[in-house]
Amino acid sequence: MIGNLRETGGGAGNLWRMKTRGFFPYMIAALALAAVPARAVSAAMEVGSAAAVRRAVQELAKDYGPRFPRGAEFLRRLDSAGQDQESLAGLRREVLLAHPLLREHPLVFVARRQYRKDHHNTETFFQKGEINTHSYEPPGVLMRLDVASGRVESIVDGGATAEVRDPEVSFDGRKILFSMRKSMDDGWHIYEVGADGSGLRQLTRAAEVCDIDPMYLPDGAIIFTSTREPKYCMCNRHIMGNLFRMEGDGANIHQIGRSTLFEGHASLMPDGRVMYDRWEYIDRNFGDGQALWTVNPDGTAHSIFWGSNLGSPGGVIDGRMLPGEPLTLAIFCACHDRPWGALALVDRRQGVNTRESLLQTWPASATNLFGRGGFDSYGGVAPKFEDPFPLDDHFFLVSRQLVADRSDERMGIFLVDRFGNEVLVHAEGPGCFDPMPLAPRAKPPVIPVRRKYDRSPGTFFVENVYQGTSMQSVPRGSVKFLRVVESPEKRFFSPVAWGGQGRAGAGDELA
Repeated sequence: MIGNLRETGGGAGNLWRMKTRGFFPYMIAALALAAVPARAVSAAMEVGSAAAVRRAVQELAKDYGPRFPRGAEFLRRLDSAGQDQESLAGLRREVLLAHPLLREHPLVFVARRQYRKDHHNTETFFQKGEINTHSYEPPGVLMRLDVASGRVESIVDGGATAEVRDPEVSFDGRKILFSMRKSMDDGWHIYEVGADGSGLRQLTRAAEVCDIDPMYLPDGAIIFTSTREPKYCMCNRHIMGNLFRMEGDGANIHQIGRSTLFEGHASLMPDGRVMYDRWEYIDRNFGDGQALWTVNPDGTAHSIFWGSNLGSPGGVIDGRMLPGEPLTLAIFCACHDRPWGALALVDRRQGVNTRESLLQTWPASATNLFGRGGFDSYGGVAPKFEDPFPLDDHFFLVSRQLVADRSDERMGIFLVDRFGNEVLVHAEGPGCFDPMPLAPRAKPPVIPVRRKYDRSPGTFFVENVYQGTSMQSVPRGSVKFLRVVESPEKRFFSPVAWGGQGRAGAGDELA
């Protein structure tokens, strides 16, 4: 069903009055949400001191000028509010929701449940034929929100057995890429639709594979993650995915990433490269090998970006660079959890694995977990964050738990800033994910294709063997040989438990 109108009246302040049509599971979730007193939930949801609100007003006025016309008024009202916390809370919401990129453009998001917890944060697609296929929990709908009026519309609603995930808006703001699965017997496939819900078309359709995390490239092509080269997670039995590329109409699909585990959550960098999550077992502990990597859009020059040998957090995922500064937003998560955790702001110029490069976390207490407690330490963060999207270099959209309770999975869309404010933009049952503006944005430069598409041999260069992780103490001139070690992917699994130390299955043990 396309363009099925649903409304929640009055914007972020009226969260629980819902009208649904043909979508009964959402009504159930909404009623459960309404059972919590609204005043108590609001007190836990939003934060920000008077000083933080003042800095937000000043930054918005400086950056947006006439597009933020109420700056002087907000400062006068802030002076008048004094210590009145109720007045401050109302003013804080007014200020942040007056951000021009929220007022001038609607938001797209996905309304769905949180993914069911599995062994690792990479396992969210529950592919047909996996041991956990039945963890697939529809429904999920692609939605559009007008923040100023509170008007909510469904753009793509596939019905009670379908789920949508991973939307990405085109550079002109007129189209949306996303992945959809129509039932448990279907796979995830890439689709494209107009911002108004028209022109839905399916771009991939391979049977019994999952195509997720699509992203537009500035030359018109599309990058996505797929299980088309099937392989198992090395310490479990769910399927992993690699990066693929195709033309804008779905033609010429080819693989551009071949790591032995998982590559996903791709985003574009200002210089045209692709940032993505990569789970890498080579030369590191099995639990803390999820880091941010970069690659050219043609699949050349895969390289570590940040967070490859940390210990804690176990995963650094969902990286997006700020549009105005060379800084990166990411989620610090546990290895054995959902893909959520602390929101973090990182400056790679200060080091690839260093505490000095961590500028800020949300919640602030999550900074104390960096490098401590092991690869699952960030599983205890509350509230948890997911799917960050920077509006500019100071204000960020993100999906966040509605209350700071580790057992409560309800997620809403929040606007957070670098000054200490967190304001609820929208919430509805069962949860809101992947928020981003339906707005035009600048295209990064196109990086020319540098690869060959034949099978001719290539050459691997090591420019300086003494530069790299843990090489600082190795005396120059002492290295005489290089050992090249291949780590093959896992094509089979053994039915015998691996005991945390690995196991080589052979003969009839293979399944």
